[in-house]
Amino acid sequence: MEIDNEFKKRAGEALEEGVLFGYCPKHLVVEGREELWVFPLNILFSKFRTESDGSRTMGSAIYNPDLSTFITEKGQWSMTYRNQYGGDSHVIITITTFDLSYRGDKFVNGELVGSADGKIKEDAEGIEKGWEMFFFHLTILGLANDEKCLFEKVAGAGARPQPPEEGEWEILVKLPQDTDE
Repeated sequence: MEIDNEFKKRAGEALEEGVLFGYCPKHLVVEGREELWVFPLNILFSKFRTESDGSRTMGSAIYNPDLSTFITEKGQWSMTYRNQYGGDSHVIITITTFDLSYRGDKFVNGELVGSADGKIKEDAEGIEKGWEMFFFHLTILGLANDEKCLFEKVAGAGARPQPPEEGEWEILVKLPQDTDE
């Protein structure tokens, strides 16, 4: 029990200083584009901090895929994700298909602020574990100075932000269908 109390103490101190959290996104599902499943639905970066009045605030920036930037060349697939709050901020996800490696480069105001690399094992367990570890390491970069983001108060001492209601957060991206009309 003493270890648990020490952990709680350190966690509380970290919240006072500002904490970075890593997130694991869902896979991107685009009707008729099964190859895009290896990309994330979106990418969330955040940072928590305790204000002088004891309340907690979360800053977050969500990056959404720009499907028009998807390219394949020389054994690599890449796509750019743009900050939904605007500005010159984006993340480029690159996948090397022959060894199932991932790279993520985050840019804020046109400057590279951080990168992460990961490798996916080919077995079913390794695919999800590698995916989770890669995106954890990418998103632990958190928010950068001058990055456009949303600030929200987090309810209650030690409270965690509540997830959206079921059905609000998973978006199926649909591309316009070609018609012969």
